[in-house]
Amino acid sequence: MQDREPRERVGAPEDARGSHPERRTYPRRETRLPARIRISLHFTDLSARIRQSSRQIYGLVDTLNISSRGFMVRVVGTAFETRGSLTPSLVRGLVGKAVVVELEDQLLTLWADIIRVEPGTMEIGLHINRVSDEQAWLALCEGTAPEAR
Repeated sequence: MQDREPRERVGAPEDARGSHPERRTYPRRETRLPARIRISLHFTDLSARIRQSSRQIYGLVDTLNISSRGFMVRVVGTAFETRGSLTPSLVRGLVGKAVVVELEDQLLTLWADIIRVEPGTMEIGLHINRVSDEQAWLALCEGTAPEAR
C-alpha cells in the first residue's frame, strides 16, 4: 500500500479557537421573542389492527436566534397535564416532527420541522417550511420590523 499525501482540507478556514466560522446560507440574528409552540405526535398501533392516533403537545418558548429559514427556541413553559407537557425525555424523540409556532406579538405563524434538540437545556432547532406572512418574517429577521403589533 502506498503512502498517501495528506489531503488539503476543503471548507472554511479555522478561526483562532480551532472551530469553523458560521457557514449558514441565511445568517441568524440573536433575538428574544415569546411564542407558543404546538407539536403534533402521531402514533401507529401495529397490534391486531392498525390504528393511528395523534397527540398535541403545547409549550411556551422564547426564540434564541432567527433567520429566514430556521430558528432556535428554548422551552420556558409547558402544560401542567402529564400527557401534554414537554419533558427532556420527550424532547429527545422529537427530531423530524412537525411543529406550529405562533409569535403572537408579531401576528405571525410559522410551520416548521424539528431538526435538532438539546434535552439538557430544552433548546429546539427548527427548519421553517412555511410562514403566514413572508414579508413580515423577513423584516423581523433583518431587524427592520416594528417591535410588536
